[in-house]
Amino acid sequence: MPFFKKLRAKAGNFKASSKREYKTLHSNHDALLTQDATVSDSSCSKSSNPPSFDPSETKWIVVRSTNAAFQEAWDMHWQELTEEERIAWSRDRAEISPLKVQKTVESLDKSHKERAITRQWADKTLRFLRAVETLMAGAAIGIQQYPDVSSIVVGVIRVIINAAVRYFEYYEKLTVMLERLSNDLEVFDLYSKRSRCEPLLHKTLVAVYGDILAFCRHARRVFVNDQGKEKSQGALLVFLKVQWAPFEEQFGRIKSDLEYHIRNLDKITSAITLTSTLDIQEEMNRRRSLERKNERGNFLRWISEEDSEEIHVEARRKRHADTGAWLFSNDKFEKWLSADNSNHLWCFGRAGIGKSILASMVIDHLVELSTQQNFAVVFAYLKGEDTDMQRLPARVVSMFIKQLCRKMPALPDEVLDFYHKFTRDARQPLFEDLTSLFVQCTRHLKKVFMVLDGLDECPEEYRRPILEFICTVGTPGMNMQAFVTSRWERDIYHIFSQQSVARLEIQPAHVEEDISKVVRHKVETDLWKISPDLQQEVIHTLTKKSGGMFLWVDLQLKDLHQVPEADIKRQLAMLPTGLQATYVRVFQKMSMLPKTSRSLAQKCFLWAFHTKKLLNSGQFLDAVSLENKIQYCAGDQLPEYSIQDIKEVTFNLLQIYAFGLLRVRPIHFSVQEFFMNFKSANIPQECRDFFPTQEEANAQLAILCLQHLLVEAPPAEPLDSILFYCASFFDSHIRSLTTIPQTLMDLLDRLFRKEAHQLVRILALRWPTSHHKYPDVDCPGNPRSVDPNFFLRCTKLDTVPQIWSRYSDPESHQYPQDYLHLAALTGLEDIVRVIISQDNVDINRVDAGGFTALHGAIEMGECGVIRLLLDSGADWYLDSSQEYGSPIQLAVMRGNPKVINCFVERKDIFNLAVFIRSMDKDNPKAVTTLLDCGADVNQLDETGHSPLEVAIEAGFVETAQLLISHGAKANISKASEGTTLGTAI
Repeated sequence: MPFFKKLRAKAGNFKASSKREYKTLHSNHDALLTQDATVSDSSCSKSSNPPSFDPSETKWIVVRSTNAAFQEAWDMHWQELTEEERIAWSRDRAEISPLKVQKTVESLDKSHKERAITRQWADKTLRFLRAVETLMAGAAIGIQQYPDVSSIVVGVIRVIINAAVRYFEYYEKLTVMLERLSNDLEVFDLYSKRSRCEPLLHKTLVAVYGDILAFCRHARRVFVNDQGKEKSQGALLVFLKVQWAPFEEQFGRIKSDLEYHIRNLDKITSAITLTSTLDIQEEMNRRRSLERKNERGNFLRWISEEDSEEIHVEARRKRHADTGAWLFSNDKFEKWLSADNSNHLWCFGRAGIGKSILASMVIDHLVELSTQQNFAVVFAYLKGEDTDMQRLPARVVSMFIKQLCRKMPALPDEVLDFYHKFTRDARQPLFEDLTSLFVQCTRHLKKVFMVLDGLDECPEEYRRPILEFICTVGTPGMNMQAFVTSRWERDIYHIFSQQSVARLEIQPAHVEEDISKVVRHKVETDLWKISPDLQQEVIHTLTKKSGGMFLWVDLQLKDLHQVPEADIKRQLAMLPTGLQATYVRVFQKMSMLPKTSRSLAQKCFLWAFHTKKLLNSGQFLDAVSLENKIQYCAGDQLPEYSIQDIKEVTFNLLQIYAFGLLRVRPIHFSVQEFFMNFKSANIPQECRDFFPTQEEANAQLAILCLQHLLVEAPPAEPLDSILFYCASFFDSHIRSLTTIPQTLMDLLDRLFRKEAHQLVRILALRWPTSHHKYPDVDCPGNPRSVDPNFFLRCTKLDTVPQIWSRYSDPESHQYPQDYLHLAALTGLEDIVRVIISQDNVDINRVDAGGFTALHGAIEMGECGVIRLLLDSGADWYLDSSQEYGSPIQLAVMRGNPKVINCFVERKDIFNLAVFIRSMDKDNPKAVTTLLDCGADVNQLDETGHSPLEVAIEAGFVETAQLLISHGAKANISKASEGTTLGTAI
């Protein structure tokens, strides 16, 4: 079918799609006729006495028509009109409504025969008038200047009809002509939207519209003379020969010209459509590619937020040149590396023997090989200081999946299906789910090498799932090889023996040469001032007594660096045996530090090993500087602690970085192991203060957190401030206690009874709406203050009987309206209910951060509060937050299906078309999330537009295709049919 015919068919479809509007028009018909009848006399009067304005002004009535081709045709047509015709084309502008035309037709129905004729053709006439009115959309100047002017062309056509209805036979013929034109007018208007960009198409449309205007001009001349008066109604024969025949001949020429132009139009648009289709396809491919990239990034962030690269870089930094070569020449390693089938190698040895360094060397070696071959390398360093051991097995496998998917040019379908399934259901995948996905991912690669370091640092109860995972992916037929390092542990040995995993024990003899190289390098670098003979003695002694432990050597060299040359031989004679004895000696030295330095060291280990989450280096330095802040408040300006200060008082047992965002760690897991299991070690009494129990540690940290929050000193920069940790976790440390010490109670008394104004500041630091005005952080809802009852509820300290009974007021049940935001984000549904029941509550109030209470409930996933707020009239579409947009946009951004369902299930308020209209760019991922949660793909908005129509009008190609694939009805409305996208669909 030629393109023009296809488009004409679409115009027919539009007629059907307008059925509802058409019915509405007719449903009001009787009332309108009554109204028209009442004013008919005045209307006629107006018709005969048009508003006075210069006829030359009439050309500007349509000069700003949105149809550029019609505008140009009109300008050309105007130049051909006589002065009388120009006035006539302007005179009849008052009576231009299709309903008024219909009234005129029906007023002439004086007999059944007449009614039958007029009714037969009235709808067709109206359809033509509607098409003409479409051309006149945008005639703003004339309408604004002369309110009774709407469409001069419609007015002219009415004059023709008024005259033609007197000759029913020829009125019928004229109507047939109008019908032919109306079929085309609806299509031409669609072309005109594209003609701005296509000069040839524009030129052809100008000619088409010129033909139509010529038809209107000549049709009028059939019934009106040169003076603008209606011709006398003579005999039909005279009318036929003198008036109608010339017009019919003229119409034939016009029709012939029109058909010629239409054929040209068909050819032009066919060529343009081919180009447009290619352009659309290219744009769709570009957007699809971008969407895939975005989805890939979203999946990688979702599957794992962790990365072992930081630890790997640190291990690489510690490596010494020309060490570790023994491993790559070892028979067992070579056999493992060159194997074609799945197999694993367990490399074990004592603490400090350099397993992590060897693992880092194996990783780099495999990565270099992978650039030449089609295989992937995944790795992980397990660290005992991790505070989330319970989820460690799942996190490790998630990290492996992330690294595998990075190797792939595109995410496999099963990965995307996995991602969509769990995000749709708002579930975190279980360990078994992740294991299955990992296996599926490996099938897309020729071979996968896994390196896992520090398996022994994971507690045995969480280590077993990881061991089972390693064995599962190493079964025959799998393309998986693992290199695992750890100390010898009975459970690891037992499981690997059952699976016939190859074992390689790191013996001191393996690393003796490497240790000698390391010792020689460090002695020549750090002890270069001592005599060459003494240097050789140090090298020989440390190498011999090291037992293959690089860490032990490093700790001894740090001691020797502080010993005078005359005492070095005696120091060599007193070297401790093994790491345990070395750590005891280190803490003994620490206990002999000056009191202030000793106290600082104790705080360092407290903040390093007992917090609820690991601190970065900036937060850590701020945390241990509390005494300096207190002195500052007293008027003393003290310098901040430096990284070197901390390393000196902790004897280099902690790793602290100049880049503040890197986390603080012990230099080796054995340090934390020794520190946390001090009861099993032979710890001298003078060192016991460094090793608090969990109860003591939580009490001390709760006290320190409150002291930080109450001190009136300039805070550190946001990323380096400990205040956010203190505000978020002080209550967790308190709830972990069995008994609250008096020092802590004194601080709580100070907070609740003397400095209650600090309560709102603590909540602001706990849930900051933004950091832009830091340290003046905004509290959600911007309450000026909060009372103790509400503060205890928000922090869940109301669950501690001793605190609740001491500071709560049983008589207080008043909750100001500015508590609403905090109550919503903390899930205090009972308080939310009380607040919104008050008079004059603005449930959609926006706080200083740009958030409503509904935003807060969404952010924290409080579904009960979300439903309560929606039931009470909260606006889900309110675009108040510059960063997160409206509440529904925030919900979609967070991707929690349980939260999204709170909106989608409310068919009375949620509308997908409204959401799509709010999008500032094509976002099929967001729409997919809503559809997966049950959004109605065909629900109309208040203006009668479907989600598909809104997407088409906005030019959202991917979203439109997505909607169609989900069952959207592809009935293109008039508003969207003129677009390239609408034509393509």
